[in-house]
Amino acid sequence: MDLTYHNKILELHKKYPWLKITTTIEDYIAPKYYDQLLKDYIFSGKTDLRLFEEYLEIIPHKDFLNVLELGCGSGRAMSVFLNYFKDKKNCQVLEKLNHFLLLVKEKFLIKLLVNLAGV
Repeated sequence: MDLTYHNKILELHKKYPWLKITTTIEDYIAPKYYDQLLKDYIFSGKTDLRLFEEYLEIIPHKDFLNVLELGCGSGRAMSVFLNYFKDKKNCQVLEKLNHFLLLVKEKFLIKLLVNLAGV
């Protein structure tokens, strides 16, 4: 292997440690790296989260009895949602990966979390 190429790979691994990781879905990338890798989706010049905020702003009655988020990941959408709806007691999330469930539970203090692993 070319030494220059090898050194570039080492530099990239120092800068982006997750590049060394190879996983299966059951052992997906750590949430701290997931948030760094995940880029905003842009639609007509607006991010996905901004479009979600605009949608939440026009809802006339914000007194939902229950909220369910499917595939919560690291909680990007939940963080926007909870800016508009402060009552967390009836928020539930479905997520296949335990480490994301634990992150979201700690981040938002959501009481009931459901794990789909093994389903």
